[in-house]
Amino acid sequence: MSRCAPVSLIYPGLSFQGGSPWRKKKRKWSQSAATFKGFGSEQSAIATTARRLFKQLRQAPGETILALRELATQHPDCPEVFETLAEVYTLTKNSEQHQAACERLAELQPRRADVQFRLASAYVENQRMMLGLLALRQFQRDFPNSTQHDTVQNLIDNLEPYMAAWLDGSGLGSEERCEEIAALHERTLSAVNREQFAAACEYAEASLAIKPDFITGLNNLSIAEWYRGNLERAQACAAQALAIDPDNLHARGNQIRYWVLAGERDRAHAAALKLLDLDQPAPDRWVKIAETFAFLSEPELILTAYERAQTTDAEEKDSLVLKHLAAYAHCKLGNLTQARQLWEQVIDEAPNRLAQQNYEDLLKPASDRRGPWALALNQWVPQPLRDLLQSAVRQLMNYPDTDPDALEAEIKAAVQSQFATSGLLPIAPRMLRDGGPDSHKFLFAIARLAKSSELWELITDYALSDHGPDLPRMEAAQTAVQAGALPSGEVSLWVEGKQRPILMMAMTIDDEVDAEPHPPDVERLVIDALNNLRASEYEAAIPLLLEAQALKPEADDIEFNLASSYLLTGRRDEGCKLLETIHARNPDYPNAAIALAQLHIQDKDLDAADALLRPLLARPRLHFEVFSQLCNAEVELAIAHRSEDALNSWLSMWERVYPEDPRLEVWQDSLEDAIAAD
Repeated sequence: MSRCAPVSLIYPGLSFQGGSPWRKKKRKWSQSAATFKGFGSEQSAIATTARRLFKQLRQAPGETILALRELATQHPDCPEVFETLAEVYTLTKNSEQHQAACERLAELQPRRADVQFRLASAYVENQRMMLGLLALRQFQRDFPNSTQHDTVQNLIDNLEPYMAAWLDGSGLGSEERCEEIAALHERTLSAVNREQFAAACEYAEASLAIKPDFITGLNNLSIAEWYRGNLERAQACAAQALAIDPDNLHARGNQIRYWVLAGERDRAHAAALKLLDLDQPAPDRWVKIAETFAFLSEPELILTAYERAQTTDAEEKDSLVLKHLAAYAHCKLGNLTQARQLWEQVIDEAPNRLAQQNYEDLLKPASDRRGPWALALNQWVPQPLRDLLQSAVRQLMNYPDTDPDALEAEIKAAVQSQFATSGLLPIAPRMLRDGGPDSHKFLFAIARLAKSSELWELITDYALSDHGPDLPRMEAAQTAVQAGALPSGEVSLWVEGKQRPILMMAMTIDDEVDAEPHPPDVERLVIDALNNLRASEYEAAIPLLLEAQALKPEADDIEFNLASSYLLTGRRDEGCKLLETIHARNPDYPNAAIALAQLHIQDKDLDAADALLRPLLARPRLHFEVFSQLCNAEVELAIAHRSEDALNSWLSMWERVYPEDPRLEVWQDSLEDAIAAD
């Protein structure tokens, strides 16, 4: 399945005597390596690097492919690199990228017969039959004395009548340049699959320059223009195709897709239902229909398309795209076994990131799932906005020597400008509900950079809804709190089918101390007092702290430790009065507020305790020791309120931030004992 899931070209029923000549056994590296011919020490070093990377393929396929692609970018004229890439893409079953590697290799080594034959093979394996036929003919002209001459001619003899029939069926048979148009069509498809949308538009426009009423060319141009961010041009191409043939399935499907992306769901839904009744034959008919229903999030109708393909279309029933969409629909409807089986079939057949992500998500516990999702981010958002965001993130993470604030302002202005014309708002609710983790991350990042209150409102609405899995909605809520779109504190979220108060905070926990340093003589007194407190010698700490207070009056930390000493020695009234003095003088000093809240909890004045603790949840940062004190007080308050949800939430958060705190262990042990006693 292609990353972009464009309209693809399928040639059903083509077969060869003795089986397909393209499906040969995979060659071992030693055979492939024998073709490397170095041109000096640098070329040999590059070839050695390529071979070394190839050997890492089994252990780290993703990293190996990225490294080889980077090597190809750095050395675009090195055939060894592209031969290695072709070998890798063969083993990883990536037919589109295998074709791309073979094309570059053929450009670099036009006089190698094996390379040119491999290119023809790559075209046919990737269902680019006209390009394959043209490449085979070129092979006969360039290598008339090749030992493969008879084999190649047999392949040509099989392909020519097949392609002639296809050209007649597509309305191109009477065109003088029909083969050229078909080849441009196939190049358009490959360019879209590789996300080379400018090139795709050029190929499509070239085919239309030859035949202006070529509907397939209009459909290709329509989808390529949308990916480039030209929605109006995309819609115009779809309308032009429908003016020529009102029942053209792909033109209708594209038009419906654009309506969905513009937020016109009702209009799109009514038109999509009519697709099931179209009798006009079309390549990838059921894939197109199922994908259209995926944009509308209609799992029952996706399965209708899938089931009809199983009974009416021998070729399309095994489509990996269709199987993925059917798996999504089954998962959405709760048929998890069927979903798992279909995704396993897709993954076994060819690498597919979308199916792999969904499959891995399905294997997780229900509480940790994010899906399912049918469509990739690039099917929701055109390329310019995605590229702009990626560029913005890279620049923000790697500030140059220039003013970082100015750079950030410049980037945000660019994102805001692009966002304003992107048409993203109408489709954002559907992306949140059905777009998957990549779509969520994209929307959150755009909302931050574009500072769009409308988008944050949509994210907040989704977070507070009961739609879909719990985890992505909780992440949306946390993101909204961090951005200030939701207030910190308890937020009522739907969890496991019930509304529950969930604690959300946008707070940094660190070890930075805010207190200003004391003069040396005061600091010595404070240190000695703290040592006494740690040794439980509370009475001994009091005179030291009183002396420090006299030398430096109204120091919050000194007076707080003095108040704590009073409380620990039973002088509650003095301790409470001093805490109130500190809090009245400096309400932002968290230690005093927490200690006062604990006193109110002891006195059963829970409202007063809550009033003291709530403001702390909105703080941008806290020292980890202070946060631990806050957790301790909130646990006491949750127990006093008999709120199990709040208790578990605070204990869980405490354990994540400061798991070695002995007070946490005491609470956990006492609660376990209480549970055992019950």
